Amino acid sequence: MAASIARLASEYIENSRSVGIVLELAQVQQQAMDALRFYAAYGPVASIPGGAANSAELRTLTEDTVLTVGEWGIVRPLFVLYVERENALHLESAESLGVQVYGRRSSEVTQDITQAEELVRFSAFSRPIIGV
Repeated sequence: MAASIARLASEYIENSRSVGIVLELAQVQQQAMDALRFYAAYGPVASIPGGAANSAELRTLTEDTVLTVGEWGIVRPLFVLYVERENALHLESAESLGVQVYGRRSSEVTQDITQAEELVRFSAFSRPIIGV
């Protein structure tokens, strides 16, 4: 089942993590786009002709870009961490106003993002097998 970035981000907000997120839907969609752009640097996006090899086509990535189940399986963990970091940044910036911060700090999430991005590099990369 393939779905657009906008739909996947909406489903995430509605079903997965509706409690504790202070971000608007547009901000969550932006995090999904950021995760997709990172993925596209290392692997093809099936719905884009030319995939990652064609940088002109990569500029066409939008919230309407459709991801396959396999692509979302690679992009989603990074997306979740990006959302968590953005949420933590919003909470931390409001801390001086007396808002009680909950969850992990953005610096902690950033460390996990570094590891997740490394995994995406390896998971997204594929080359056809050539027999000799």
